[in-house]
Amino acid sequence: MSRSQQIVGLVVWIMISFAAAAIGGIASATAGSFYLDLERPSWAPPAGLFSPVWTVLYLLQGIASWLVWRVGGFSAARTALTLFLVQLAVNAVWSWIFFSWRLGALAFFEILVLW
Repeated sequence: MSRSQQIVGLVVWIMISFAAAAIGGIASATAGSFYLDLERPSWAPPAGLFSPVWTVLYLLQGIASWLVWRVGGFSAARTALTLFLVQLAVNAVWSWIFFSWRLGALAFFEILVLW
């Protein structure tokens, strides 16, 4: 795989990860008051910490998927990359289930699926 193909691949995988982040982010953009009204343990992170931490996590997911992809393309790692894409989709939907639709039990079940 050429250097330019690898660079394009890196950009594409990061864009895929951030697309999932954006979908989830839209759902949680107005969740600040909802989050603050929840009963949280004393060690719960402040609401303002989620955005930068998840940004880094999605960036790292994009890089990790690119590292898998660049070895031999999608066909060489079809199962791993398909599972990654499914995980991204399920992760993005979680924010909608919990923050927008406020279905705590379903969000908990989805966390178990992600786990």
